Amino acid sequence: MVWWGDGSSASTVKSSDEPEADAKDPTKTLPIIVDDDTPPAFPALDSAQRHPEGRTQAMAPPLHRPSGISRLRAPPQQAPTSLLDAPVARKKVVLEPGCSPLDWARLKQSTDLRGGVSTLLRVTPSELKRHNTMEDAWTAIQGKVYNITPYIRFHPGGQDTLMRVAGRDGTRLFYLTHAWVNVDAIMDTAMVGVYVPEQ
Repeated sequence: MVWWGDGSSASTVKSSDEPEADAKDPTKTLPIIVDDDTPPAFPALDSAQRHPEGRTQAMAPPLHRPSGISRLRAPPQQAPTSLLDAPVARKKVVLEPGCSPLDWARLKQSTDLRGGVSTLLRVTPSELKRHNTMEDAWTAIQGKVYNITPYIRFHPGGQDTLMRVAGRDGTRLFYLTHAWVNVDAIMDTAMVGVYVPEQ
C-alpha cells in the first residue's frame, strides 16, 4: 500500500496521469512505502555477522583433511531455500565530499540539529506522518523520535534508503539493516521527542 504525504492511500502504483512530486516545490510530497522493511543485502543474509553460530562452523578447520586439499578453500555454496535466503542486489552509494562520519561528528557538535524544537515533544503517529519530506523528515527508532533531515546527505546507505523511514516508525527496518549501529550515539543531538500512541 502506498501512502501519500496528504494522508490518502492507494493500493496500486501511481498512474501516469497523476502529477509527479516536484523536488522544487516543498508543499508537494513524495510517496511513502508502508510496510516495506526489506533490509538491503549488507551484511549478506548468510554472512557470519548475521549468524554467529554459523561463523564457528564455517571457520573451524576440518577434523580430517585429505591430502592435496587447501585449508583456504571456501565452503561450498548452497542454493537459497527461500526468498529470504536469496541475496538482494545492493547499489553502491557515493557520498558527496564533506559527508563523512567525521564531518557528521563535527556538525553535531557545532549546530542545533533539532530543527527549531526547543524542548522534547510527545510525538504521536499522526504527528510523525506530517514530517515525511526531504526538507522536514522525522522518524521514530526504539521509542525516540529523531529529526533525520540534516543526516540525509550523511547516511551511508543514501538518501533513498533513509527516506524509507521518514514519517513513520523505522525501528524494524533499522534493526533488520544494521542492528549493531548505536543510533543514540549518532543521532543524540537530533532527538526531538518520544514516540507515544494516539490519545
